[in-house]
Amino acid sequence: MPDPTAVPERGPAAGFGDDPVKAFHSVGCIADAATVRERADGGFEVLATGTTRVKLLSVDASGPYLTAELEELPEDPGDGAGALAEGVLRAFRQYQKRLAGARERSISTSADLPDEPSVVSYLVAAAVMLDTPAKQRLLQAPDTASRLREELKLLRTETAIIRNLPSLPASELTRGPTSLN
Repeated sequence: MPDPTAVPERGPAAGFGDDPVKAFHSVGCIADAATVRERADGGFEVLATGTTRVKLLSVDASGPYLTAELEELPEDPGDGAGALAEGVLRAFRQYQKRLAGARERSISTSADLPDEPSVVSYLVAAAVMLDTPAKQRLLQAPDTASRLREELKLLRTETAIIRNLPSLPASELTRGPTSLN
């Protein structure tokens, strides 16, 4: 439990420790904020889309806010990305059908899904209900084929779980730390 008599840290690096770079994942993405809304409690609701994968090289806390030095990561296709994308799309459609069935809803399968392997890999990563560590592993994959390979495993596992356990993923449980309360 925090010490209620301790003086709170101030400044842009408050709460990040002595070396702020250690508080972040080493791979992330540049985000395009589509909407920003202030909530009644003073917090913000931000809708953003990741645009470019980057490696975090350093964090500078000397100014009024944190800044970072980044290195753009190339999007290499890897071996067999095209065939893997086809398999991932089939598995994703099965996942969607199982999820819709668990919710007792119908799903439109006429929607056109992309066929570009890189786009498929990011679309599926965004759409599948996974916890943050799993999504981070997908983001850190060295190439598109590796990401698609991992997604295929995850989709098969998730689809089997939904098929065998007639319940829905609790998506809100994947977004924050677990509380013992």
